Amino acid sequence: QSERRILLEMLPVLDNFDRGLGATYQDVESFRAGVELIRKQFLEAFRRLNVEQLPLQVGDPFDALNAEALTTFTDPNLPDGSVVAIFERGFNLKGQLLRAARVVVNRR
Repeated sequence: QSERRILLEMLPVLDNFDRGLGATYQDVESFRAGVELIRKQFLEAFRRLNVEQLPLQVGDPFDALNAEALTTFTDPNLPDGSVVAIFERGFNLKGQLLRAARVVVNRR
């Protein structure tokens, strides 16, 4: 039953990808706008399934409970120990960690 619910939430996203691939675009920005709308639809389907993206941003302190450090980098414009780049977003399912974010951490 839960698998069916998940699939019914995701099928409209696939439908929009198919429509987008079949469309013609005047420029790259039009294509990008279409992809952004599909991404928004995908995240909204996740929200209805109680999956939420972790609110991690570049410059936030590294949090080992919610993120995995892939490597380090030196950026003099960011604090030591902060996130320099986000390689993969992290997600919670019903308030519990589903997948940790994968990030690059600043070391000065």
